[in-house]
Amino acid sequence: MEIDDKLKALIKNLGAAINEAISNSEEIGKSLDKIRANGFDLFLMLEATVGLQKKGAKSGKVTTVIQSVSPAKESLKFEISADDKDFLRSMKIKVDDREDGPPD
Repeated sequence: MEIDDKLKALIKNLGAAINEAISNSEEIGKSLDKIRANGFDLFLMLEATVGLQKKGAKSGKVTTVIQSVSPAKESLKFEISADDKDFLRSMKIKVDDREDGPPD
């Protein structure tokens, strides 16, 4: 099944609804605040897998859509430690050592 623009928009709206639910959850907010109170900066990013199958379809073919959902309201900053860099290098993954990161 090919995903058309209308279905893509519906899936995007689903992602926005999930984002809104997470952002407005008092329980999640309290949990995140507790982590911050313990001296950690954090961001939350979730990945949802959506399986789609046309109603009445005879085949068992299911289209899987991966949608990233991030409730962060501010821009995300990715930081990598020296230990992280060493680990990545040990896995033969090239690490960009520039302070400002790669150009946009």
